[in-house]
Amino acid sequence: MFSKNKLWFLFFLALFLIFAAWLINLRPDNWAILAAKIPLIPWSQDQERSIAVARVIDGDTIELATGEIVRYIGIDASEMNYYSSQAKECFAQEATNRNQELVEGKTVRLEKGETLKDDYGRLLRYVYVGDQLVNLMLIEEGFARFVDYPGNDSHNNDFSQAQERAKTAQRGLWLACQ
Repeated sequence: MFSKNKLWFLFFLALFLIFAAWLINLRPDNWAILAAKIPLIPWSQDQERSIAVARVIDGDTIELATGEIVRYIGIDASEMNYYSSQAKECFAQEATNRNQELVEGKTVRLEKGETLKDDYGRLLRYVYVGDQLVNLMLIEEGFARFVDYPGNDSHNNDFSQAQERAKTAQRGLWLACQ
């Protein structure tokens, strides 16, 4: 019969082998998402940080690799109406697709505004890919409208001017949703 020490050794060896097999099968493109889900240093929601985007929910909302939901500050894209019997709003699919092209599966930098969360508990952030402000790009290209969020006004002038340029040029929703 095995002694208690040998049984414990075999138990931990089996556990280690199972974990090692799991790691070997983990694809490298998922490592960033895995690393983001296991933070080594706790972070505060009011810190600026870079993190992987797990998926795009719609034209102005994303889910991070940590499972948190981020709503872009200063913009409003047409709604997909996933949880409603209502049809998608005009240009919702196009806005969602463009947001996917810009951020899905990429590492983004999140910048906080004055208001940290909306009424639904979503983080409110300016979202950057490299040095490009995604919020601004979506307005400029006609995939979203500018909306003034009280207390989050550091980019309002840029957003307002971008919307006027998109309207004048009849880009995106300004042409499709008349």
